[in-house]
Amino acid sequence: MRTSAPDDFGLPRRLWPGTTRKRVTRSRSPGVLFGHEFVARANQADAEASPAGRDLGDSMEPLVSVRVVTYNHLPYIAACLEGILMQRTTFPFEVIVGDDCSMDGTREIVRSYQERFPALVTAILGDQNVGLFANMRRVRGRARGRYHALCDGDDQWIDPLKLQKQVDFLESRPECTLCGHDALIVEDNHDRRPRWFCQSPPPVVMTMCDVLSRTGVAFPASSLVVRREVYDDLPGWQAEFRAADNVVLLWAAHRGSLGFLPEAMSLYRKHSANLTLDLYDDLERYFAEREALLRRLDDATNRRYHAEIEASLARRGVWRRSWLRRRRCLKWLGRVVPLPKVRALASRLLGWLE
Repeated sequence: MRTSAPDDFGLPRRLWPGTTRKRVTRSRSPGVLFGHEFVARANQADAEASPAGRDLGDSMEPLVSVRVVTYNHLPYIAACLEGILMQRTTFPFEVIVGDDCSMDGTREIVRSYQERFPALVTAILGDQNVGLFANMRRVRGRARGRYHALCDGDDQWIDPLKLQKQVDFLESRPECTLCGHDALIVEDNHDRRPRWFCQSPPPVVMTMCDVLSRTGVAFPASSLVVRREVYDDLPGWQAEFRAADNVVLLWAAHRGSLGFLPEAMSLYRKHSANLTLDLYDDLERYFAEREALLRRLDDATNRRYHAEIEASLARRGVWRRSWLRRRRCLKWLGRVVPLPKVRALASRLLGWLE
């Protein structure tokens, strides 16, 4: 059963999905701290231990490393960081933000958060653009936690107990290598109602067969909390693929089970500067890379999932042919029908398909 996400993050009520929502007021449990308060506690402990003081890493080793990759996300980065800092947990965590030399003021906002919370936020601000994947690697290299939580700079966490719920899930299920959850897809111009990312929710515990049987991505990247061992064990060929989250999901499913919480605890934003949309502006490239990724996985696992992979590729082939037919039909409609409104509708539908 789905549970609603909080409705206090700026979206009009009329734009929410058509579900019955109850606003839940959570009282603070003993021992639960906000991220800001870990800084205060660490600073107090450091002052008592040494006149010079020490940083959070010396006094309280983080259990979770929150990794944020951002580039030209000025309208979203502050909300992204506030969603992380509002987390209420019984454990310490760190926030590592890698800005890839943004030109729109994003790096200034990131720097301001580091100055306000120096024991909690680590900013990686390079002098030149290194690219998405090099930026992801340098952020991952600074992470110290047993778990890695991901949040892109244009996405936002909206549940203050998100991290606590996912870590509790993984601590209670050692066979699970990562935990994800549902999200709400929000269009940049807000002209569409937010919709669930997982239109057909996966089971609470997923195997490799469950992952391969799904047509799309199991859950959004900004929902993931992953055991560090998964990243330490990633194969070298993972750098060949642009869809880093897909590689992590598949490799985590190979190493164990995947956990899923049926709650919308984050926002997945779709806008013109979205990194994922830039990577897959052509679905033909998406299908080709997905097939190459599954072939690589098949070889790396000694054909352990060969039958499931072939069945997945066959289903995706049907989906690809159906998409191409609809795409040709919409292009024809927009070209031959003289009515401007019909042409505009065809153009808009085509944009959704791509």
